[in-house]
Amino acid sequence: MRAFRHPHALAVLLLGLVASSCAEHGIAHGPSGEGATDPASCRSFQGVASVRVGDAAGELSCRFEPSSGQHTCRLATGELTLSTSQDYASTADFIEAGQHLGKQTSLRETRTENGVARLTTHHYDELGRLARSRELRAGTTVVHAYSDYDDVGRPRRAVTRAQPEGCGDEVVSIEYSDRDRTVLRRFQPVDAARCGFTTRSQIERYDGSGNRMSIDEADGSGVATLFEARRGAKLEQVCL
Repeated sequence: MRAFRHPHALAVLLLGLVASSCAEHGIAHGPSGEGATDPASCRSFQGVASVRVGDAAGELSCRFEPSSGQHTCRLATGELTLSTSQDYASTADFIEAGQHLGKQTSLRETRTENGVARLTTHHYDELGRLARSRELRAGTTVVHAYSDYDDVGRPRRAVTRAQPEGCGDEVVSIEYSDRDRTVLRRFQPVDAARCGFTTRSQIERYDGSGNRMSIDEADGSGVATLFEARRGAKLEQVCL
């Protein structure tokens, strides 16, 4: 297996992990289901799951607090501790994010990896579509500008720019397949010689219940599995 060369990719691992179950109100708990789907007014997610990050085994735990609209997760392996906290304007926004693969609806995220924190704020257009994200990390500001939306408001193109300037702009194309349960991102730097690569891609795969099962990354040096989830997770579900 190729070495895990892009640690910033871990930022996506804790986002949008949804599963299946059903409840009337509030948060329900239960074992993993196969093939079930949530009603429109509910969203299920993995409360506790065994995962693999690169070659390391670990555990992912998540919870959602309806009163504050905060979704928190923690992933721990032998060498990595990664926690995230996402703030939503409402429970309805949190549920909406689970209805379509890859859709972003939170206001902000705080991610802490081995004690180093990053803050990302999201900005939306008048139609509620993600327009721009601004990430602060280790003295660097990274701005992601989004465009070319599909019919459910998910962006299909992004341009990423780091300030102070890193290796220059990076263009990202995003493909969503609800039929195949995948989200594919292709990254291309404007100045490939300066960045040290011409293109790389990441594909997220989901099962029929909406659980993210794996993330693979490919570049000129080969293919690596960044993340794998094991079945049998403990589920939690939030409903309106």
